[in-house]
Amino acid sequence: MIFVIGPLFSGKQDYIMQALGWSETDFLEKAVRDVQNLAAEAA
Repeated sequence: MIFVIGPLFSGKQDYIMQALGWSETDFLEKAVRDVQNLAAEAA
């Protein structure tokens, strides 16, 4: 698991896609993001 933090809209997703060699489709299938929303729905 890779945990990436940083300012909003700072290119974190693009950086990870490039670093892992993933396409946008790969990223959407494999990445867990917006976890604050997922946590709120689970509570």
